[in-house]
Amino acid sequence: MTDEEDGSFSDALQFDLRLLIRHLSMDPDVITRGLGLEPIFVNRAGAARKAPNGTPLGGFYKENAWSYTAQHDGKRSFFDEVMNLVARLEPHAGLFDEVVKAGGTIELIVNLDGYNNIGDTLPPAPPGASRRSSPSRCGRTA
Repeated sequence: MTDEEDGSFSDALQFDLRLLIRHLSMDPDVITRGLGLEPIFVNRAGAARKAPNGTPLGGFYKENAWSYTAQHDGKRSFFDEVMNLVARLEPHAGLFDEVVKAGGTIELIVNLDGYNNIGDTLPPAPPGASRRSSPSRCGRTA
């Protein structure tokens, strides 16, 4: 029996996939339109820093940040979902190229329930390499 088939155990399984894009000047609205995904949060460079509940933190954001999160319940196989998300994002490679070429960063993070957190930075494909996704490009653990 797999974890997904055992209801008593699968209820405890949960993970989130988070796509985090940071850039000094790219408007987060451009990222939202370009990817067709609604972000869970957006921070704009120069805006006052604040906690998710709105409490001021002092200082100002130094860069734009855009983050999308997809929650997955009842599954243990998070790398399958990582590959599914990468395949969904692959048609938008041009936007990712723009972000990276202009000094921005793209991170794909797996948040596991509890105190375990793993993630990795999804680097651009080397010149001349295929953009085809593979576990070696996005499935490394730290």
